[in-house]
Amino acid sequence: MADASRAAYGNVLIEPPVSGITVTTGTNVSVSSSGQGTVAGETLWMVTATGTGAGPTNNFEINLPVASEAFSAKDVAIEIYTPNISKMERMVIYVGTTGYAKFASHSISTAIVPTTQSPFAINGLTAYFVHEILWTKSGFTHPLGDLDCTQCKLRVYVSNGNTLTIGLRSIRAGAMRKKARLAITADDGYSSFVRMGMPILQEYGLKSTMSIIYITVGTPGYASLSQLGAYVAAGNECIPHGPNHPTTLGTGNLFTAWATNTERLADVIACRDYLLENGLTSEWGAKCYIWPQGKYAETVTDLSFLEMMLDNGFSVGRTSDGPNATYHMQKNNGLSTRNLQLLCGPVIGHTWTSSGTEAANIANIISYINDVAAAGGDGTLTLHRVVGPDAAAQQTQISSNRLRELCVAIKAQVDAGNLDVVLYSEFAR
Repeated sequence: MADASRAAYGNVLIEPPVSGITVTTGTNVSVSSSGQGTVAGETLWMVTATGTGAGPTNNFEINLPVASEAFSAKDVAIEIYTPNISKMERMVIYVGTTGYAKFASHSISTAIVPTTQSPFAINGLTAYFVHEILWTKSGFTHPLGDLDCTQCKLRVYVSNGNTLTIGLRSIRAGAMRKKARLAITADDGYSSFVRMGMPILQEYGLKSTMSIIYITVGTPGYASLSQLGAYVAAGNECIPHGPNHPTTLGTGNLFTAWATNTERLADVIACRDYLLENGLTSEWGAKCYIWPQGKYAETVTDLSFLEMMLDNGFSVGRTSDGPNATYHMQKNNGLSTRNLQLLCGPVIGHTWTSSGTEAANIANIISYINDVAAAGGDGTLTLHRVVGPDAAAQQTQISSNRLRELCVAIKAQVDAGNLDVVLYSEFAR
């Protein structure tokens, strides 16, 4: 079971049991219910509203109680629940002084369309993080963290003709105040990463995490058990991956490889146990999972396997979608232990597309690394195979010289004191 006692980071503006909330409506929205409701044993503030027209006023606002003492809000973490997030057009978060004479806002209009592979847009308990560069200021120019905020609200826009149910679980300010963390992950357990990737990372003092398809260990192109043992002995770690089907041998995902959730869970647990038995992972690494092809659900409305994973002790997971230019980080410790977003973490790259676009691709990833470092967030860099200089020719390959560019950028942030490179299992602590 998830550790329900773990306290999330940040200054709590609202959390269960929520109270003191008011809801106001704009035009073109009809609110049919507003009040406390129970979701997964917790009391959330639930609102059901129908969009009755298009335009900028088809919204309602969830207003938090006015704070008795001012708070700083350089960043916020928002936990919401909805059974169908696609019925929402967008959300806007506001923090400000009394009466919003001075305020900052951010419109969440991307990463709200649910898929079975994307982070954030989840039909269930999910989260969004707004860090400093995403805010739009009004009435002031000084750093947002200096503003003496007393008010916070969430404006929700409902798609015309749709009825949306949304529950607010919590809003926390300052969840990203601790130092940024970057996990460097290498999917599938390729021998090329051990032979070429790890030595380059070691030159810069960087550790990494390999996600292992245990059924392929020692087969052509994949690291052997002894290579994995040496990799871990060098200060790195392994965590579970898949699918570990005897005939598909790592291809596809859990939902194409297996017909039932029981079989899927057995695959995940068998991989975890293999790593534990061979000394390749830790207590915390055993709580992590890297989704094959990033796919964590069979359909956008059936999230039962995510719940099953939480129930069986898996507390952190990673997709493979992205990176989204706006939302490519989170702060795992800023979330409650049953938030599904914990198991659906975003990535900042890497995927090779072409030799002509690789320089721009690397530059984008470096910008995301710098963004994570500045925000104090949690980011994950994903790698697979490592090949020679400018030799990448497949999505899962990175050229050694391009990997070195990333290492230089990461090391610069580490040396500046802005970023820690961590094992992926650190996100589970």
